[in-house]
Amino acid sequence: MNPSSHVHNEPTLRSKNLTYEPVRPADIEAIYELSVEGTNWTRWIFRGGNVSPSDVAARVFQPGVLTQVVARSHSGGAIGAHLIAYEAQRYHVKVGIVTSGTWQLTGLPVEAMLFFMDFLFGNWPFRKLYIEMMGSEWERQHSLGRVFEVEGRLSQHDYYNGQFDDLVIGACSRDRFLRETTALRARYLAS
Repeated sequence: MNPSSHVHNEPTLRSKNLTYEPVRPADIEAIYELSVEGTNWTRWIFRGGNVSPSDVAARVFQPGVLTQVVARSHSGGAIGAHLIAYEAQRYHVKVGIVTSGTWQLTGLPVEAMLFFMDFLFGNWPFRKLYIEMMGSEWERQHSLGRVFEVEGRLSQHDYYNGQFDDLVIGACSRDRFLRETTALRARYLAS
């Protein structure tokens, strides 16, 4: 699943409703479109900065990226989500996800994120996965509190839409993930 390999015979992974493939250079335009759609730009690793497709490509294919996938529904060919793990250390890694607005209220973003987190915990000895979000977006995405616990809050850290906002750092431990998502994982991850 390393994007630098660009091998087209890498395995395609599946969950109940989604297919996951390694990111390829041809996916950059779709990833860019997802990253600037709606409020995604306040959620993702750019956190409100102005970006171009070349900025996205530079970030997506940088050496600090551990692994990443794009997700498509089994019934449609368009990319509906981009999931990325970056800045990995020995026992932890940061994760990010952007999804299509058409997936809102469908459960597909939850399925994609659960799959990706399960994949990371299953293939590396990570103790924790971290997510960084602007404070206002963290409050909107309150369901994340089920698996992510706030471990840090940088006050007035990010500038967006004419004002400064906090940066929230959430962490999900392996134990908490397995404990809190057993039923969800059985529902979404069975293919």
